[in-house]
Amino acid sequence: GVASAIFDALGSPLVVDLYPRRTAPVMNLIHGCFQIGLVLTSVGGGFYLARHGPWPGAFVPAMLLAAVLAGLFAVARFPTAVQLDAPHGVASLLRQGPFWLCAVGMAVAGGVEAGVVNWVSSFLQREFDLTVASGCLTEHLAVAEPAPLLGAGGVALFSGPMVIGRWFYGSIAERFGYRRTLLTSCGVSAFAILALGCTSTATASVVWLAIMGLALSGIWPTVLSYASATISARPPTLFALLSMAGLLGVAVCSWGIGRAADAFGLHAGLTLLVLPILIGLAAFAALPRAGRHPIHLSGAERS
Repeated sequence: GVASAIFDALGSPLVVDLYPRRTAPVMNLIHGCFQIGLVLTSVGGGFYLARHGPWPGAFVPAMLLAAVLAGLFAVARFPTAVQLDAPHGVASLLRQGPFWLCAVGMAVAGGVEAGVVNWVSSFLQREFDLTVASGCLTEHLAVAEPAPLLGAGGVALFSGPMVIGRWFYGSIAERFGYRRTLLTSCGVSAFAILALGCTSTATASVVWLAIMGLALSGIWPTVLSYASATISARPPTLFALLSMAGLLGVAVCSWGIGRAADAFGLHAGLTLLVLPILIGLAAFAALPRAGRHPIHLSGAERS
């Protein structure tokens, strides 16, 4: 958890320094790699556990990869940090209205994404009869216990479209404007969540989850790009605080789904994720009225 928080806080400002003029596309590509890793890890780990592999062995590849990456980061040459003519203190940042609205958006994006990732495997296995799918996995893949692989498949079917979305969201945001892209993403995500609440089959649920993943994929990196372009602050401080907001949303939404599932069922618990999406929609709609301190904006955003 600490390592992930450090990477979230430092990786994004490094991207801004590397690509100050075309931040959004690169930011989305970098964050798309999070989903690639999630898909590969969930499917690989699920297959390993489905073949009765012991839990400790599942972490060995991650530890080896982390050691290699640590070595590469240690010897890599990084650019000099870009110094902006901006307030350096946290107090100055906290007095800016757009920061708080972006923080709400980050909490929504992180919370909804983590809520689905953490609960989708349980949702598919608890709410639907997957006997046929389990039999197919057992027959064709020779797995002893298909449940871990089925759960991993649910994560992959949600996260896979997020990889595709993040490949294109940066260019879309630069062409049509950050705020318009964020509002559209929230609108489609809200519709997909409500549709998920009305489904009665596993196939339809997976389709709406994939659509939601595709729509949701660009919110986190697009908010970071928008914030770096419009909020007067040092990037490391700005991104660290925004990442904190996103991780707070992860904790709240994951806990909230569990509480709602205990009271109303997991299907209803996931459907209630429409509430944070609507909060994010309101926050993004209020951005133009919050005041801004522009550093650099795309032509579409200026319009």
